[in-house]
Amino acid sequence: MTVTPDSRLLVLEVTISFWPSLKTSVPPLIVPPLSVQEPVVLKAFRDGEDAALHHYGWVDQGSQVVRLPIDRAKDLRIERGLPVRPAAAEAAPAATK
Repeated sequence: MTVTPDSRLLVLEVTISFWPSLKTSVPPLIVPPLSVQEPVVLKAFRDGEDAALHHYGWVDQGSQVVRLPIDRAKDLRIERGLPVRPAAAEAAPAATK
């Protein structure tokens, strides 16, 4: 008697059908969706970032909170300086003595 690959497959199928506990469930292969418009999506994303960084806009119009361009925010920070805690200002002269 010769054994062919097809006859081995038949034996395997018969064995699995007789012992249902041998059946294993294979989870379906989850493949992320393919983006075929990647350059368009990336350009829109970068345009949104550019608008947020370089243009004025409302963060919350009801509360009167605005967004400043990054260059203007840096200029204001330089003009006004960094905030200093009162405790830190008092401790600095004591440490130099």
